[in-house]
Amino acid sequence: MYPTDRYGFDAGAFVVTERRVRRAETVSDILSDAGISHAFIARLAEVSRDTYDLRRIRAGRPFRVYADSLGMPRFFVYEPDRTQYVVARLSEPVSVERVSRPVTLKQRVAEGRIEQSLYETLMAADLDPALAIELSEIFAWDIDFATDLRQGDEFEFLIEELRYEDGRVRYGQILSALFVNGGETYFAAYYETAYLDEMGSSGVPGLT
Repeated sequence: MYPTDRYGFDAGAFVVTERRVRRAETVSDILSDAGISHAFIARLAEVSRDTYDLRRIRAGRPFRVYADSLGMPRFFVYEPDRTQYVVARLSEPVSVERVSRPVTLKQRVAEGRIEQSLYETLMAADLDPALAIELSEIFAWDIDFATDLRQGDEFEFLIEELRYEDGRVRYGQILSALFVNGGETYFAAYYETAYLDEMGSSGVPGLT
């Protein structure tokens, strides 16, 4: 008995081909290259309509083809996003199943003091450095993040954190944020569709 992989298959029981969808590549291209007939692919596309239309696969997303010991492809697994994956059976009876991954949503308080750059400070706090862009947009009316940031500036924000069963983490909405820049303190809180300052004035629209 082999241990199962992240899609629930017995690791070692199949020969697995894994890569990402190329630009302009279709599911027909992928499966025909794997040896599946065009007639079967057409049937599969029809069956998949009500579950997940496999004709909608996107460039850059990961997929796997599971083949048996004789090299015959048995399953196609496509991951539309981190929260779900699609399993297509490549033999009779043909079937397509959409599987949702458990996701834990929590709120995390993040804080830091800038010594070199905001990006480095976020990375040191085990955060995605791309959050620097969101902070710059939230405080765009008050702080020019390209020229105004100084050593010793501080930040604190409350953010949604989505944790997946495979250990991966994605960040959602920044719910509130405080930034101290050059001794001046700025605050913003997300309310419905926009960020408001401490006086209730609207700043930029909510980020997603």
